[in-house]
Amino acid sequence: MRVSHFLVAAAAIVSAPANAATIIQTVTNNTQGPGFIGFDQALGKLDNVQLSLSVSSWRAYFLTGRGLFAPGSPTQVPFDWSINGSIGFSLFFGQPPVKTSSFNIPITGAGSTVVDIISPLSPQFETFAKGFADLTLNPADFVTSSNINYSRTDPGLNNSSLDTLITTPVDLAAYNLRLGNDFLSPDNNSFFSAVLTYNYTAVPEPTTWAMMLLGFGLVGSSMRRARPRLAGA
Repeated sequence: MRVSHFLVAAAAIVSAPANAATIIQTVTNNTQGPGFIGFDQALGKLDNVQLSLSVSSWRAYFLTGRGLFAPGSPTQVPFDWSINGSIGFSLFFGQPPVKTSSFNIPITGAGSTVVDIISPLSPQFETFAKGFADLTLNPADFVTSSNINYSRTDPGLNNSSLDTLITTPVDLAAYNLRLGNDFLSPDNNSFFSAVLTYNYTAVPEPTTWAMMLLGFGLVGSSMRRARPRLAGA
C-alpha cells in the first residue's frame, strides 16, 4: 500500500468527530424498580438530559339521591364538562434524597354525556384529561451512581372545584339528585409515562485507540522504507 494511502487513513481517524451516543429510559405507572438509573461517567461526557412526560387522568362521577319521577320529570340528564388542571411530577436524587426537581404538567379535556337517571345501574359518567411536557434538565443532577426516583401527584383532578367544570340544564335539587365523585385512588384513575434521554459524547473505545496507534505506526514504517526515485534522463 502506498504511503499516501496510510496518510489518508490516519488523517481520517484523527479528524473523525467524537461519537455521539444516547441512552433512553422509560418509566410508567406499572414500572417495577427504583426509577431511572444515573448516568455513568465512565461512558463519556453527559451533554444534555431531556425528559418527556405524558399524563392521562380520568374520574368517574355519579348521580345519587331519589329522583321524583312525576309526569314530565326528566329521565335523562345531559352534562357538559371541561378540565383545565395540572398533574405534579417530581424527581428525587440520591439516597436519601439530597435534591428534588418538580414540574407541573398542564392537563386539559372536555366532553358531553347524557346520564339515564332511571337506570337500575349506578348512573355515572367519566371526565378525561391529558397533557404532555418536554423538559431540558441540568446534566449535573444526573451524573451519579445513585438511582433517580420519581413520584406523581394529582392535586387538581381529585378536587373538582379547582379544575373541573360540570354543568347541566337540569335542576338536580328539584329531583332530589346530586352529583358525587367516585373517589378512586390516583393510581387507579391516572396513567403517566416518563421518558428520560441522556445525550452524551462517548469515550473512544480501546479498539479505536488501537487502530489509531497501528495506523500511525504503519505510516512511520512506510515512510522509513520509502526510497527517493531518480528521474530518467
